[in-house]
Amino acid sequence: MSDADFIREVEELYQRIVEADTNDFVKLAKIADLDIKTDLTDNYFVELAKIAGLDIKTDLVGADLSGANLSGADLTGTDLRGANLREAKLTKANLRGTNLSETKLTKANLWKANLSGANLSEANLWEADLSGAKLSGAKLRRANLIEADLSKADLSGANLIEADLSKADLSKANLIEANLSGAELRSANLMEANLSWADLKNTQIDEKTVIADKWRLVWEIVNINQTNRKLTSVDLSYAYLRNSYLVEANLIGGRCIIEL
Repeated sequence: MSDADFIREVEELYQRIVEADTNDFVKLAKIADLDIKTDLTDNYFVELAKIAGLDIKTDLVGADLSGANLSGADLTGTDLRGANLREAKLTKANLRGTNLSETKLTKANLWKANLSGANLSEANLWEADLSGAKLSGAKLRRANLIEADLSKADLSGANLIEADLSKADLSKANLIEANLSGAELRSANLMEANLSWADLKNTQIDEKTVIADKWRLVWEIVNINQTNRKLTSVDLSYAYLRNSYLVEANLIGGRCIIEL
């Protein structure tokens, strides 16, 4: 495309946008004959968006991006509240600090995506691939993570209060200082997961939950009232036992670095 053709296209685009009299990003993208599902991260689209006064960081609330290919995209701090990202490809995408609350991310591919500090409260991540993803400090309160793949994910310091992680794969996940209070972990796989300082109060597990004996014992101490508990020579290092019932418990010989 020649410079003259580009200038003419921009002028025509500007005129269409002015006549449209709307600030809705998605509507303006359609007016400009742009497909946000495929062109959102294209340099040409980004430049046209700037010229047209569109802000892809703030104007994608509720957008339909189902099936979109956003792999490797830099969407840092973008507001995607309530957006439809079902089956979207977001592998290695930078989503730090992004607002994804109440979004539809069912079966989305977020392999090794950076979601540090992102807000995913009440998001639907059913069967989403979050393996190897960075979710440190992320807000996942009441998120639907049923059957999600979180293997080797970094969830350190994440807020997972009342999140549904039933049948989720959390093998080798980093859950240091994560808040799992009230979370659903029945039939979840926590093999080799690091639960140091993690809050397991009111967390739901069952016989199908794959979890190390040490952390199952910590869960029992936190959630089951029992006097005269025999804890001799057991490993309770780095356990978060605040508000636990340890009346007359015998801790002789145990390895204890306990957060009370």
